[in-house]
Amino acid sequence: MAWRGRGLGVQSRHEFSFRDQAGGCLVTSRETLSGWMLLLLRPFYSPHRLATSAQAWLAELAAR
Repeated sequence: MAWRGRGLGVQSRHEFSFRDQAGGCLVTSRETLSGWMLLLLRPFYSPHRLATSAQAWLAELAAR
């Protein structure tokens, strides 16, 4: 499953893959951002912040 977005000088693509695994499902999330505006937005959208957000989303998915 994937989505793409574009706005304010940034292009994004977020992909999710789902694979059966013993006792559940393994979900992989991959996000790609590009564009000139990232230079200005970097303090707000750092790789660490994005990874933390993705982990929280995946934890919520697992809980449900």
